[in-house]
Amino acid sequence: ESERDGGRGAMDLGGRGGPAPRGRAGRGMPIPAWMAAQQQGQQPALGARPAASAASQQQSADWTEHLSPDGRKYYHNRQTGTTTWEKPKELQTESEKTSGLDGSHWVRYTTPEGKPYYHNKHTGETSWKCPPVLSTTAPTGDPVVEAAPKPEPAVAVQRDEFGVPIVPKGVSGGSGPAEGSREEDAPPAGYQYATKAEAKAAFKELLAEKKVTSRWTWDECVSAASRDSRFRALRTLPEQKQCFQEFQEERKAEDKRGDQEKARAARRSFLEMLSSSREVGQGTTLAQAQALFELDGRWHAIHLARERSRLLLDHLRSSAKREKEGRESERRARVDDFKRLLRQCDGMIKTDDEAGTGCREVLEALEPKPASKALSAEERLGAFQEHFREILRREEEEEARTRRERLARERRSREAFTSLLEGASKRGEVGMCSTWGAALPVVSKTTEYADLKSNLAGSTPRELFEDFVRVRRRQVDLAAVRKAVDGDEKFDIGEGTTREEILAFLDALDPREFSLSKDAKEYVCLELLESAAADAEGGQAGE
Repeated sequence: ESERDGGRGAMDLGGRGGPAPRGRAGRGMPIPAWMAAQQQGQQPALGARPAASAASQQQSADWTEHLSPDGRKYYHNRQTGTTTWEKPKELQTESEKTSGLDGSHWVRYTTPEGKPYYHNKHTGETSWKCPPVLSTTAPTGDPVVEAAPKPEPAVAVQRDEFGVPIVPKGVSGGSGPAEGSREEDAPPAGYQYATKAEAKAAFKELLAEKKVTSRWTWDECVSAASRDSRFRALRTLPEQKQCFQEFQEERKAEDKRGDQEKARAARRSFLEMLSSSREVGQGTTLAQAQALFELDGRWHAIHLARERSRLLLDHLRSSAKREKEGRESERRARVDDFKRLLRQCDGMIKTDDEAGTGCREVLEALEPKPASKALSAEERLGAFQEHFREILRREEEEEARTRRERLARERRSREAFTSLLEGASKRGEVGMCSTWGAALPVVSKTTEYADLKSNLAGSTPRELFEDFVRVRRRQVDLAAVRKAVDGDEKFDIGEGTTREEILAFLDALDPREFSLSKDAKEYVCLELLESAAADAEGGQAGE
């Protein structure tokens, strides 16, 4: 991280120190045309030896290290104007110089199991066998591997979206080397990610395990998590910081809820501390409370004096309310005990206002009782009044219930008597022409008549009978029958027309137009005869 920050400080996007190249360094990626033009004719030959010490120092001072906008290192020579992704030999350490063996594009790497393999940065080839160009030029002290007549074909390597080779989990030493894994910084097996989303998920998982909150700084995050290999799941510093900021944004709501829960727990503990002390009572000030609890951690968990004062005031108000409710509960218990005695004296209590309530007699009779002595005279009088109102309420409820039952019973008796009349009508015992005097002998001996007769309110049996006959008569279309009679030229109702003639005429009517029962025909016949008689009387009076 220090190298990245130092490189970022040295980078100047305005052109100071050299332009920032594009592509992937050290992975066989193509170099831009402008970089290739600067390097043309300046690429050192394979196997070139270092210059003299003074010249090497001068050349090393000419090279400067920078960071591209995506966080990768590149190098610029101020004297020649050359810009390259690869670290110049003038800036390489001894171990870096030997890792390239002869200075060619072949680089030796080591698997986590310690087995060496070789990779060509320009062609992308990877091989277990030492290339022939290295077998005769390896530096002193390095093992020289004999060149094979035909080098083993290059291994096809799959890369993720970062350009990093994907190493399958559980790969053994004989299944092929993991391209790009140097011996000194090779990550553990299983920490290669095929997509950026997986890398970000691993990075955020690490932050969650380290309990990073939304209030942490980047330096605190680096100090806590940088030793974990998942910290390098994202390859560049900007990506790491961006993911860190996203994680903090996601954590804000959870941290806020956590802070609120901690604050609630601190307030509960503070109130429990106040409740546990018998020395805290009405009139206790904040200074007195502080003197009592200044050594208690629960007191200091509330940081603001204003908040402590508010909690103390709430506690005192709650305590006063609980004490008042306790006293009222005890008083109600004593009153209930006295009311149980009053229920035993309900026979002495009168609800008739003219005769009095019997309050004095009842209270004097109960005065020796312990439940009566536990109350003051005012409380005993109040308890009696409450009990008296309860008696009145019970009596009113009983009267209302009795009245509802009576009304329901009377309604059922009226419905039963109407059903009785309908049955008598079907049997021909009662008809539209029947009078109450003729129907009374038929219905007077039934229980329906007796039940209706016992009703205290509502219709009488005679009124229900008259209503029944009136409704039945309304069902007959008398006007249509009169019109049919007037329209028939052969039939005329006069003073000498008999009942049988009218019934014969009604029987001859079309049943599809006139559906008349026997009872209805009798009623129509009676009405037509009465109408004819009235017309005849009117004519005689006119003459």
